[in-house]
Amino acid sequence: VPYEPEAVVVREIFESVAAGKLLGHIARSLTERGITARSGKPFHWEVLYKILTNIVYKGERLYKMKNGDDAYCQNYCLPIVSKELFANANKTHEENKKKPQGKHRKNLYPLTGKLTCPSCGKAMTGSCSNKNLYYKCSRRYKNTPCTTKAIRKEQLDEMTFDAVRDNILSDKAIAEIT
Repeated sequence: VPYEPEAVVVREIFESVAAGKLLGHIARSLTERGITARSGKPFHWEVLYKILTNIVYKGERLYKMKNGDDAYCQNYCLPIVSKELFANANKTHEENKKKPQGKHRKNLYPLTGKLTCPSCGKAMTGSCSNKNLYYKCSRRYKNTPCTTKAIRKEQLDEMTFDAVRDNILSDKAIAEIT
């Protein structure tokens, strides 16, 4: 297993995140190259997240005290990454977290959080199969599964558009608005 000094790997992680790469992709890339975490195990996105949010890498330290008087040391050690790179990588990561991920990342589920299951009343969330997009009850795979079948996204979008057109864009509603 080729060994790379920790500072080089940490700097590479921050630069990759700042360039827009996802933590999972970076972890796979490091694992494929045979680079492991300190524990000797392959990198995982959660380990990379801890690295990304650790202020020691920018040369700072926060001492947590039991009495609540925390002490902050700005020049704790030599930084491995600059403060600008640290901030840029964390900002890019936060922006990437908000984007939809996965195979159908371009397909948004705008009704997630607005639909409730007709059987159990729990939220319905977006899901995808090999070819189709669906809304499913969030209890569908729990210990007490719901019996409501998945609803195709296209069908639900069409029904939503019809309801909006009939209720909001009706002649009566437009007359009330004007």
